[in-house]
Amino acid sequence: MLIQQLNAERKAILDRLRGIPSPEKLTKKQRQIWEYMKIYPDETNYSVIAKGAKVTRHTVAKHFAMIQKMLGMKENPPPALP
Repeated sequence: MLIQQLNAERKAILDRLRGIPSPEKLTKKQRQIWEYMKIYPDETNYSVIAKGAKVTRHTVAKHFAMIQKMLGMKENPPPALP
């Protein structure tokens, strides 16, 4: 129990140093995107995320990279064009 608490505090401090806000400090729309991406971590299509989170595609595009960092996901580079 104590170890879990210390790990949570450590993670919060490291996130603050990296400039990643905690989920409690997100706006309503950012929170909706965060919750959807937490459930579907492999989804990278902005339109699908927008429909699932009930926000616009432009809102998803604006906050996508930040939320990926918060969730500890690797940033996916855009697919290369042929």
